[in-house]
Amino acid sequence: MYKILIVDDMWMNREIMKTVLQNPSDHYIFYEAEDGIEAEKLIQEEKMDLVILDLMMPLEDGFSVLEHLKNNNHKRDLPVIVYTALDDTESIQKALELGAYDYFTKPLSVKQMQVVLPFKVRNAIRNYEQRESLENLYKQVKQELQLANIFQNSLLPKSKKLETANVFGRYVPCIEVGGDFFDCIEVENRLWFIIADIEGHGVASAMASSMIKIIFHDCCSKMSRPDEILSYMNELFIRILPEHIMLSFTAFVGMIQEDLLTYANGGHPYPILFKKEDACFITLAQDGYPLGMFREADYEQHILEIEKEDAVLLYTDGLMGKHMTVDKIHDFLEANRLKLFRLLQEDPESCMDYILKEHQQELGKAYQDDIALMFIQKTKGCTGTYGKTYRIETCEEREYII
Repeated sequence: MYKILIVDDMWMNREIMKTVLQNPSDHYIFYEAEDGIEAEKLIQEEKMDLVILDLMMPLEDGFSVLEHLKNNNHKRDLPVIVYTALDDTESIQKALELGAYDYFTKPLSVKQMQVVLPFKVRNAIRNYEQRESLENLYKQVKQELQLANIFQNSLLPKSKKLETANVFGRYVPCIEVGGDFFDCIEVENRLWFIIADIEGHGVASAMASSMIKIIFHDCCSKMSRPDEILSYMNELFIRILPEHIMLSFTAFVGMIQEDLLTYANGGHPYPILFKKEDACFITLAQDGYPLGMFREADYEQHILEIEKEDAVLLYTDGLMGKHMTVDKIHDFLEANRLKLFRLLQEDPESCMDYILKEHQQELGKAYQDDIALMFIQKTKGCTGTYGKTYRIETCEEREYII
């Protein structure tokens, strides 16, 4: 049953409207009010589906009722059909600006009362019903997204101390769930890590990131090279998705073993290596195709020496914004070099948080994208001369050249 409140100081007008609208097939229950004060009381007490409101009444007029509804977050969407004298167009305009759904002018002819008024009432109630259904669906989806956010965050590594490194992570989704992902796992004497950015946002991207985590863990126990892992992931995603659907993502896979950092890049923003001894930065500049685009994509592997207390900063493109480049990020690091290395020595986690905070301020609230950061500081081993890189042939050739 639909509840309709008729507000008019004239008893006869209320009775005429009830008579015109009284149709058993429409399932209406009528409530009556003589003025705005009584109308507002009934609106608070009952869940109305529609208000038919005379604008000109004593004590409190229809405009006051509209103002009251407009300022009430729980009632502002309640449809109101207003009516007034035929030549009172200014009142109609004001009522519509205050949120009235529809209007009619009086007096109505007999035919208009029989056709126009019932039609307007049915339309208003149907629209309100659909809007409520959409709002309830939105609330349900939002609740499910909030749960998904909890589950997704549980998949991301929190700050933890591993045998060879300390790992710190931060994730800031632009909506409840997103497609940025990072992970770190120790397998025997190797520390594997990955950061990925799945195209788009929302549930599909979040599910893809969960899948990447499972695949990555499986690969780390079976493979020995980052480029092998990227190649396998690329081929797998292309194979399992239908031809008319393309889901692409960027990814950077690295592995620390003893004093060597081995890595391969699939179109991801370049990570930064913090060299603590000389307080300098090395950009791990390596290009590669994003995953999920080309079946025959080839990925190249590189090796760099890494010493105790060196750290690797990995991030997704949300940190860069629309106009920021890797060079600008490097410029930021250089401009804040002394502070960053001081924080790195005192509290590595605060070093990462400082970078995140400064870039969020730079981007502002207008830019919306997921942001993920992972900071890995090596805590074990110290040999070799920093900065010497080794190019490793592609995984198809299977031979290390050092």
